[in-house]
Parts: sequence; structure tokens; C-alpha cells
Amino acid sequence: MIVKWLTDTRGAAIIDRIECTRETDRAVWYTVCDDFEAPEKEVKSPKVSRYVMFHDTWQEAHAYLREHAEVMCIVSGRELARDVLFAKGVDALKPPATEEKT
Repeated sequence: MIVKWLTDTRGAAIIDRIECTRETDRAVWYTVCDDFEAPEKEVKSPKVSRYVMFHDTWQEAHAYLREHAEVMCIVSGRELARDVLFAKGVDALKPPATEEKT
């Protein structure tokens, strides 16, 4: 069995231990069971996708999540600064000197 550590950046900070049956440079295969009566089936997953990533060690997975969190904080700070500037621009708007009749 090949042990990989899965991270998913869509929600809570979690690192899952996954026992893989095989791997290539780009993909891993592991078994899943959809319900109690169905037999296990082998599924293929890319090692790197938009949100999910498989790592060789728990330490690598943790470092990846830490870096991702830092980047998200930087991006959130920039977005907040942009939104604050927009709100200040809205507050600075003044009504026209004469109102038009409709």
C-alpha cells in the first residue's frame, strides 16, 4: 500500500491519510466503498487539481495548507482594501444640484 496525504482547500483545514493502490507521476488510485452492500471499487484521481492535492508526507501537506492560508489572507486583505475604497467612493457621491423631473 502507498500512503498519500490528501489536502482539500474548499472548506475546513483537513489532511486525510489515503491508502493508494498505485500511482504515476500525475495520478493515484485508491479504493472506495459507496455503501455497505456495494463492493469496493478502485478510483483514479489526479495528484493535483484545482482544490485537491496528494502529498507524500503529512509535513508536506501541512506546509502546503499553511502557504495556501497565507496567500488567502493576502488576497483577502487586498479585496478588503479595494472594497473599502469603493465604499468611500460611494460615500463621496453627492446628489445633483437640481433634481430632474420625470
